[in-house]
Amino acid sequence: LPNISEPRSKRRTKMASTEGGMDEGYEDSSRNDGVELDVQTLNEAEFNTPAAVRSMREHGYWRCPGPHWEAGWTLRAVAVCEHPEQTEVRRTCNDASAPVSGLPGRLDETSCASVRVKSSVVAECRSLLKKATTRVTCLARMSNLVDEPVRIRLGYVADAAGLGAEEIEVEASRALCRVLDWVELYEELTALKEAADKSQLVVLLPVETLGSLQNLYRAAMVAMMAGANFVAPVEYPKLTAAIPSDGPHPAMGGTPFECGLAVLRAIRDYRDLSGFTVGFKVHDCKCTHDALLWIMLLKQELGVEWIVPALLRIGGEDLLPDMQRSLHSISSGADTYKR
Repeated sequence: LPNISEPRSKRRTKMASTEGGMDEGYEDSSRNDGVELDVQTLNEAEFNTPAAVRSMREHGYWRCPGPHWEAGWTLRAVAVCEHPEQTEVRRTCNDASAPVSGLPGRLDETSCASVRVKSSVVAECRSLLKKATTRVTCLARMSNLVDEPVRIRLGYVADAAGLGAEEIEVEASRALCRVLDWVELYEELTALKEAADKSQLVVLLPVETLGSLQNLYRAAMVAMMAGANFVAPVEYPKLTAAIPSDGPHPAMGGTPFECGLAVLRAIRDYRDLSGFTVGFKVHDCKCTHDALLWIMLLKQELGVEWIVPALLRIGGEDLLPDMQRSLHSISSGADTYKR
């Protein structure tokens, strides 16, 4: 992969001037036609795991915005939030289309970036959503525990695309990730991209199966080369390998932010390699504080222009209610909200 020697400002200008850049609309900003897989270049690509682990543990990524800026950044987090399906589909769509309607000012225009639902309610969600900026994301799998055959997954993806899902989530094959078969993984994801047709493809990368941040970086590159519009690390290890960074072996890493940093570096390198911009998705975000930490990390690595609904999604079961409580606490001046 190319050595990034240009200043970040020049890289941003080049990115914005490419075809399908950020100023050309919501759909085109995360356009990715994919590139041909180069296994030799991929195997030669190195991710400095010890340095990444040290940077996440020692440097300023852990600082949230100050009190004067917290409300603005929390509103930005609401705008890139992915709201999961609730018990009632109508309530899910209403919450996503008007998440901060009770606040003063012209905040009724703010809406969540997407709702994440099962394929059986995609059509109902599309009819209920009032704002076109809130997209419908469909999870194209039936089980979280086993790998399904690719022909079945192709059927799920085609069905979701036919129902009108704007984004379709698929998980990279655990079996291929376990043996690091990049060629077969590339071909499988390319087939899924073709089955998605005009829908955007979101690829979930199983961190625990890949085993290291180096493998996670390479898997993210393979997914983007196959045409993924979003990449998301999922299934973080329960325990981080206790290997010192300055020891004879590289530290494995494994915290969500360390895994996210590996994927963000892959997104940046792929942009310099191909000119295409790929979005990043955060799964299982716990609270507003963590969402702001993710936004600050993305701002440091890719720039503030990446913090838009077309290129960033932050999702979690209780994330939107927590952000609503935070905004109401800030707007009312109450000190009842505790992070």
